[in-house]
Order: sequence, then C-alpha cells, then structure tokens
Amino acid sequence: MRLRPKDLVGGMLSLEEIKKWAETIEAQSTSNLTKLCLKPARPSHRAVIEVVFADGVNEYRVWISRELNIIYVDDFHEGVESDAKLFRGPLTRHSLESISSILRHSV
Repeated sequence: MRLRPKDLVGGMLSLEEIKKWAETIEAQSTSNLTKLCLKPARPSHRAVIEVVFADGVNEYRVWISRELNIIYVDDFHEGVESDAKLFRGPLTRHSLESISSILRHSV
C-alpha cells in the first residue's frame, strides 16, 4: 500500500490551505494580510510559516511550525508586544478556526 503525501503528515493543512485561511481573515476583518511566507528548514532550524496582519496601529503575527505542531500568535499595539499565545497540537482546520476567533476579536 502506497501512502499519499497528505497521509504522511496526518491530515495537516497545506501551505495553500493556510493561504486561503489568511485571505478569509483579511476579508472578514479590518486588517490587511501584509505577509505570508514559508521560511524553509535549514540545518539548525525548522520550517516555519509566517503570516502577518496589520491595520495601521496594530499588527498580528502568526508563526506556524507544522513539524513541531506549534502555532504562536503575537499581538503588537503601536510596535509594542501586548499579548502572545502559544498553541500546541496538530495543524488542522479546527486549530486555525481557534486562531481565527482570536484575530477577529482583536481586530
């Protein structure tokens, strides 16, 4: 039996699915999606997806590490960090919806 690539990561979301999620957040809030990039793995670092939303005064940074099952959210108000949240667990639609609710209430 041959496994598909999606089976190997346990149903984790692809970069394209994460991009659609970020675009949905942008459409449903006053923040603009200012950055979405994949920082590839290097010998001493893991691959990380960075998503940044901004509305002029506030900035919301989301770092996603699929290898470590971590989502880290930073909230900056006028350039000063005001809140940070760490989520552990598999990267699924449900985990992104949890982040969505935080971003919608913050924005």
